[in-house]
Amino acid sequence: MASLDGFIKACMEGDVVLARAALEAGLSPNLEADVEYGTKPLHWAADNGHATVIGLLIEGRADIHAVDKQGNTALHAAACNGDAAAISTLLSSRADVAAADSNRWTVLHAAACCGHRAAIAALIEAGADVRARDIQEGTPLHVAGHYRQPASIRALLEAKADPAAKNNEDKTPLFLARFSDVPSEHEDASVALLEEAQAAARQKLAALGQRLEEKKRSQERGWLRSLPALICCRD
Repeated sequence: MASLDGFIKACMEGDVVLARAALEAGLSPNLEADVEYGTKPLHWAADNGHATVIGLLIEGRADIHAVDKQGNTALHAAACNGDAAAISTLLSSRADVAAADSNRWTVLHAAACCGHRAAIAALIEAGADVRARDIQEGTPLHVAGHYRQPASIRALLEAKADPAAKNNEDKTPLFLARFSDVPSEHEDASVALLEEAQAAARQKLAALGQRLEEKKRSQERGWLRSLPALICCRD
């Protein structure tokens, strides 16, 4: 007879035979595999990147929207792990790409934290919002900056994430990358990417301001040229 411990181990290790046997023996794919954290078998399989087991659990009626006690879905776990097949399996089963945990971290925040460029690209293609805000009003780019993840930073910037966005403490992703207490060998690369992005954003804003000013002046000149005609008409 399949045991709960054996079922959990199968999900963690990707043992399809044992996982199937557990389901056939009547173990629920929606049981709490970890009572303290509320983790479900689907979370364990996703966290370890086992797409085949994920598919098996979903076929066995696992709740794809189930959350642990921090509000994380299986897609959060897969996004952090970065396994493309696991993410694809969940997305194809209509996992919620906009799901947010108790800190309002979306799955894109989770992927940004862990530095998985392919995962970020897949989530964005599925509709994840690069402008999503967490409980501190931080975007996924803020998370990527704080954790100094250059791969995440590149992917998010390519998806038009705003390098000048500020959280509820008026801090930009660049500020967080510069002063983060998270040790990383990628600090310099992360800071350089965000500096370049901020400089480009400033230049773009300045160019837009210049175009608007030129348009305003052009309209004023046109109005002044038409003024004599207006005066004559009044006379």
